[in-house]
Amino acid sequence: MIWLCPPEAGIYRAVAVCSAEPAPAGPDLQQIDTHVDLVDWRGNRRFIGPDVMAERLTICLAGRRTGPGDVNEPIGILFHHRMMGESDWRDFAVVCAKMMAHSAVNMVGFARVADNTGATS
Repeated sequence: MIWLCPPEAGIYRAVAVCSAEPAPAGPDLQQIDTHVDLVDWRGNRRFIGPDVMAERLTICLAGRRTGPGDVNEPIGILFHHRMMGESDWRDFAVVCAKMMAHSAVNMVGFARVADNTGATS
């Protein structure tokens, strides 16, 4: 989970959840679902790597085309800045650059998602 703070430190306004069946965020919090967690929490507790990241994104995209996924919901990528090293960020950037090269991809920041779409109260 990622808790987001507005300018008033200590007051949370949103929670990002990466789970098949996330719990409700609670009163006065937006819940924003994420779909790809970039840390291998059950293994080495490090970045999953570019190949696994690309594989998981491909699965999400296929689900949007053929499965029950909501085609209008942004695919959320949950990263953990304190768990990722410099080489991890380079690998992450390579995968993102490949995605952004595709005309159907529109990458947006978390603030835009929290303010516009993909969030529920």
